[in-house]
Amino acid sequence: MNGEEGESDATALVLVRVLKRCPICKSPLTAHHYASFATTVLGEGRTPRVVDFFRSIKDHRWADLQRFQDWESLSDALEALAVRCSTGEISLAIIRNPQEFWDSDQLVDLEVLTSEESRQLEAFIEQNKWVSIK
Repeated sequence: MNGEEGESDATALVLVRVLKRCPICKSPLTAHHYASFATTVLGEGRTPRVVDFFRSIKDHRWADLQRFQDWESLSDALEALAVRCSTGEISLAIIRNPQEFWDSDQLVDLEVLTSEESRQLEAFIEQNKWVSIK
């Protein structure tokens, strides 16, 4: 298994643990897909950027949100993950990824998008970026 597959498996496991079931169809997350869409770092001096991250989500400014690709291995991060239901609709999960290995990832926010919002967000995600949740 290469590093990308291992990372994908870890993200899928986090989604299954924090969501338990699809917020759209209420089924287990098998036959669903996810794509990492945006990430920003938490920490001292980062408040304005974190606020902009959440505003971009709230206002559905997908192009602005997609520009958040920050990562620092020694800092906690927020990650926006698009979860595509087998129905084709998308929910957006915001996960706090702690840098401490004994701390657990946490669901910070979850939004079920309308069909139109799902199509708009999906237009920003390359097809090869979707990963199957097994």
